[in-house]
Amino acid sequence: MRLNIFAIFTIKAILASLTKTACPDQDLGDKCVKAIEDDLNKCIEACDSQLCLADCSREYSANIRDCPCSDEHQDGCGSSSHSICTCKNPQVDNIFFRQCFAEATGRSNECYENCGMNIHCFDGCLASFKEEMKECPCMENCPLGCPCENRDICGPNITAMCQSVDFSYSISASGHNKENRHYTTPARTTSPFLYRAGFSIMNGEVYIFGGSQDSKKIVKIEQCAIDDTGKRLISTFYSYLGSLVTLKENSEKIILCNSYYDKLKCESFDGSTTVAIAETKEQHAYACMSINEQGRATIIAGQETSSVEILETRFFIKIFKILIIIFSGWQNAQSHLAGNIFMHTCAALPNGLVTVGGNVIGTGDLKNVYLFRNGQWSVVGQMQNV
Repeated sequence: MRLNIFAIFTIKAILASLTKTACPDQDLGDKCVKAIEDDLNKCIEACDSQLCLADCSREYSANIRDCPCSDEHQDGCGSSSHSICTCKNPQVDNIFFRQCFAEATGRSNECYENCGMNIHCFDGCLASFKEEMKECPCMENCPLGCPCENRDICGPNITAMCQSVDFSYSISASGHNKENRHYTTPARTTSPFLYRAGFSIMNGEVYIFGGSQDSKKIVKIEQCAIDDTGKRLISTFYSYLGSLVTLKENSEKIILCNSYYDKLKCESFDGSTTVAIAETKEQHAYACMSINEQGRATIIAGQETSSVEILETRFFIKIFKILIIIFSGWQNAQSHLAGNIFMHTCAALPNGLVTVGGNVIGTGDLKNVYLFRNGQWSVVGQMQNV
């Protein structure tokens, strides 16, 4: 009890020194403070030592300073970049609120349509809508705007770019919310600009590589346009033949393996320079590449091989104490259980990586979902359709 009383008085003193009056966004500032105080109370309740309480106090002090209307942000959201500032006008400033609202509205409309003439059913639909909205960013159970505790609503959307029909859209992972998009792309020549090009995100920017129109191009999305970076790949790249993945190690790099015309060739791109790296041991045509649980680039099987190879790295301190990554080579891992699987999709998970779908000659399309963890493959599920 004495520990808790000491912590509370300390926190109140910090709060008094950080907040003032006459702030244009005082309501948001008050909500921010309340949410952080709630977190503080949970932290204090879990403590059994003064050291723990001191940690709670330090975290509280750091977080409270970011709130609009704190001593450091007396102009409110004018200088504060706290996520709660997106709640000032969430219909415009918080994409995750718009997504959550659209999904809740869609489910509510479906509910109403199924009610027929039952007036009590309408009441139930409205009640469900209100409860769902409480979970949205900026609402009762997610007051800081994002992230929301125990909710994935703040996750990124998926963008599909369909140049051949001049139509693109952004869709939520649940599939409930979709917004049309329009991107300005260079004119097509013999092929659409994006046809058979590969995409990867590095340092928050979307890069596009190769494709049928220009197999060595490197461009990136800038707002709603696609701009040439002026950089070029060393080898040709086609998304359906080769593989690429973003490696997040020390500094982010995109790893690309040609896997067809230059059968074993791989290279890396760091946003400014392309560098040839170690060749794969096998040709991985129509394969996929992802990141395993150790953070290593892993290229998986292909039309003519079941081989799985992991890119190993070594670190060297060079002149001026600059730490750089040297790729030491591809090392063999356990082969894929399905054999020579190709045209499959792979994705990284916190505890491994999975392959989904694909085809094996003589077997046909596959439904199995395979997990690669700790160097071993296992079947963890099946798709409903192929």
